[in-house]
Amino acid sequence: MKVGRMFSAVLIALFCASPAWSEVTAAGTKLDPKADQLLRSMSDLHGKSNNFTFRTSEVHDRMRPTGKMVQAQVTRQATVHRPDGLMFRASVKAPDAERELGLWYDGKTLTLQSDKEKVYSRTKMPPTIDDAIDYAGEYLDMPMPMADVFYSSPYDAMMSPDTTGGYVKLEKIGEKSCHQLAFQNSVVDWRIWIAEGDQPLLCQLEITYKLDEGKPKALMTFMDWNFAPEIAADTFAHQPPADFAKIKIIGRVPLNEEQPQTQPQTAPKE
Repeated sequence: MKVGRMFSAVLIALFCASPAWSEVTAAGTKLDPKADQLLRSMSDLHGKSNNFTFRTSEVHDRMRPTGKMVQAQVTRQATVHRPDGLMFRASVKAPDAERELGLWYDGKTLTLQSDKEKVYSRTKMPPTIDDAIDYAGEYLDMPMPMADVFYSSPYDAMMSPDTTGGYVKLEKIGEKSCHQLAFQNSVVDWRIWIAEGDQPLLCQLEITYKLDEGKPKALMTFMDWNFAPEIAADTFAHQPPADFAKIKIIGRVPLNEEQPQTQPQTAPKE
């Protein structure tokens, strides 16, 4: 799981207890073969799908400058078109803020928008989703807890050389029976739930950031996967309203014109 954390926290800034490890995990010697195969199956389904949509319900811990930890509730709708289209619309509710936020990536530019503040920011980006996520994590310092889902190989994005993990149990997430897997590396502990059966959908993802103050968590529940959506041609090329102001920084994220260099997002930085 990468050091970078998905766009949600950046947009929020705008405007589990540790996993139960198996004996294999505790030994720290290898990945549980069953867990590894389930993760690969999920990766194949999502990574090889050229077009899909989904919804999420999310809870994100956020440490405020006062030292107080608060929880932000996020609902998100996402549309993906490989290799060069990504769109989010998100509603964010925290004790000190409520916002409607948007993100559009069209293979050329990234646009971030906050409806409440009536502001947006835009920067040039690499031509594929994979490279754009790398660039955003490396150069824009964008928190990206959901980024791994969008890579053409989620498995490769999630796993790092020091990752250990194993199978935990079968449990219900909503109406789905899902396999819970638990992993850890030097930066994060993470659990993932993958649907039982012929279609290994991603059901839920939890990340604990071990190196951050207060060890904040992000819990994301995925719903309404559609792998044959009708996507309008103008979905990813967004034009902000005329009365919205263009700004150079959204939250703590500087948007610049540097040329991208690719680097994996899910593995701990060297």
